[in-house]
Amino acid sequence: MRLPSLFVVFWKSLVDQLGGESARLADPAVVGPLAAGRLRVAIVVLAGLAVSSSITAAITAFFSPTRGAVLLVGGLMFLALYHAVPRLWRSLLASGIDKELPAVLVYLVPYSASPRYIADVIAGLPDGVFKWFRHESSRLRLLMDMGLDPLTALRRLAETTPSRRLREVLVEYTSLQLLGAQSSEASIRLLDRAVSLAREKWASFREIGRAVVELAASGLVSLVALAPLMGGATGPATIGMGVILVIAGITLLGFRPELGDAPRTPLGPAVFFGSTIAGSLLALQGRLQLAVLALLAGSVIGELLHYRVSRVFRGALRSLRVAAEKARLGLEYLSELEGASPLGAPVRAVIESSRIAGGIGVGQALLRLQRVVEEAAEQRSRAVSEAAVLEGVSMIAPLVMALAIGRLARLFQQTGPLLGGAGLLDAESVLALAPLAVVPAAILRRGWTASPLSGLAALILVLVFAF
Repeated sequence: MRLPSLFVVFWKSLVDQLGGESARLADPAVVGPLAAGRLRVAIVVLAGLAVSSSITAAITAFFSPTRGAVLLVGGLMFLALYHAVPRLWRSLLASGIDKELPAVLVYLVPYSASPRYIADVIAGLPDGVFKWFRHESSRLRLLMDMGLDPLTALRRLAETTPSRRLREVLVEYTSLQLLGAQSSEASIRLLDRAVSLAREKWASFREIGRAVVELAASGLVSLVALAPLMGGATGPATIGMGVILVIAGITLLGFRPELGDAPRTPLGPAVFFGSTIAGSLLALQGRLQLAVLALLAGSVIGELLHYRVSRVFRGALRSLRVAAEKARLGLEYLSELEGASPLGAPVRAVIESSRIAGGIGVGQALLRLQRVVEEAAEQRSRAVSEAAVLEGVSMIAPLVMALAIGRLARLFQQTGPLLGGAGLLDAESVLALAPLAVVPAAILRRGWTASPLSGLAALILVLVFAF
């Protein structure tokens, strides 16, 4: 197809897109007023770049077909981004809503007496507690300001929300209200949803973590098997595999559920990744003593941090149990509730509701919150138990890798000229990968308080038994 024909096809697609789905997805009633302004700016800029690139491509094509084709490709890229940005935002929003939904449901349990009140509560959710759900909260306020009654606004929110789980909750709740169900039944359904969502999030995280750890182990084995074919690639292959392992760990950290987990601290990942990467780079340079010292220092700091955060988590759980018991007996519980705030967004939401509503219904929320948090903590314990086994396997994998390389080296020596030109990963490359091989499993087990201790053990095992 010639360049003028490509230009005609591109221009027709551009015109269709400018008045089509992307513009609709930037409507405040669809994405919420908080995000609509930024999305509109983004798509207007991308549309302008696509139009200007297409016009420039048409003019340039008469003088230089090659440059015209390059500009046309650039215009197609801007058009693709114009089309993708709103959808990418909805995907990120759906993931964030799913993460916060158990906490939101716990917040809503005491206010399930009528659709009007529950809609008002959703519309008035505190922005400082819920980072993602506040977009749906602002959108519900907009729908109600447009004249929709609370029940119709909730149903419209259910029809347009990007989160499938939130849609199911709202559809079920509004259906119960239309059928005239009692408020106690609605409360039970909300609580059951919160518990099942907490269980589902941790189960999904375990599945993802197990797959990532298995892929990391397969990658290490493949690196050993392909080393002879790569002519003894050491630096590029090792650095590439190390980058993949670090990215896998960071990805798992992003997927880790907050509900039921220990309090998050940025210092933990900074120490873990910093000391692990430093130890790996030092081992790659052959400075093994400094590598061991870097990993040892990170391990000491990581273990102390984990001990401190775990103690705070256990204390917060005790405070929540005491607060729930006091609420059941009708006693004052605000001080204990403040002590439970390290448990995350659910407790902060209940604290905020007690400040706004004066304690009305908060006691009931605490009893439900205790059940949800303890269920999530139990699911976390299962994930930790499974991850401990995977971490042990990952710790031994570099040693197996080093022994396999030794066997291959002896085989190549015996074959003589036939395979004599083949190369192997050298000792520094294997030692550099030893601390990184444990990164995904360590993140799976401890998350934000992961320690490089298992990476240090993997390095020592290779040093002692392989080289």
